[in-house]
Amino acid sequence: MPEPRIRVKPSPEIEERVGLEVQKAGEILASPAPGNLFSSGYLTCAVYYHDGLFNPELPDHPDGDPADRIITRIVGRMPADFKRRYVEELKERSALSASELAPDRFQLPLTYEPIATHGATHPSAIDLFADEGTPVKSATRGLVVLAENGWEPQAWFSTSSVRGGNCVIVFDADASRFLRYAHLGETFPKAGAFVEAGEKIGVVGHTGFNAERQGHGRHLHFEMNEFSDRTGLVTVVVHDDLRDLLEATRLAVGVS
Repeated sequence: MPEPRIRVKPSPEIEERVGLEVQKAGEILASPAPGNLFSSGYLTCAVYYHDGLFNPELPDHPDGDPADRIITRIVGRMPADFKRRYVEELKERSALSASELAPDRFQLPLTYEPIATHGATHPSAIDLFADEGTPVKSATRGLVVLAENGWEPQAWFSTSSVRGGNCVIVFDADASRFLRYAHLGETFPKAGAFVEAGEKIGVVGHTGFNAERQGHGRHLHFEMNEFSDRTGLVTVVVHDDLRDLLEATRLAVGVS
């Protein structure tokens, strides 16, 4: 079932805010520094989302999702080598923060109901069903690049993802991949913090345009995108591969 399109009532206030957010991200693009790397959630999302998802050449409709409009404009302004430079900075920070022990293996982010009973709800993500309030843990060690609370219905700028609501994105430098946890009721770490595998980063909720719809809450939306050192591009880990990784981990730890 395709996701319903988000439409807003155009207003000067929305246009002004969109412009300000794009300007803020543009300043970081022009002069990235350790002090401003995580100061725009929209820029972080523009780096995280896979290449080709946003097309700056398409019309920019004033009634469209403001977050999508902001990220699309940022993508259009992003220098060709910016994602590579951004990831290099994340790896350097991770190396300074990580413990000297061997990296933790992938862990289950939460105890969830069997995936097979729900089917593939997304081609490039997976919904893990669990009761609201269930602890969500970081599946890997890594650097938190986004952690947002305060999502509110119809408050288009309360978070950088209207659909995802309260989200955490962790960069796993050991595997050059980003892991995104969405629809959280609450998030705990701060952007720039380093978390260990198994560390609690939030709880299952129903925040976000998609999860607030009747019958669509009570789950963690889990994504994984990989950065290629060879191409400098970000690509998705598709649903089936995510499912296989999670189920193999369940078997390895003996979770029924």
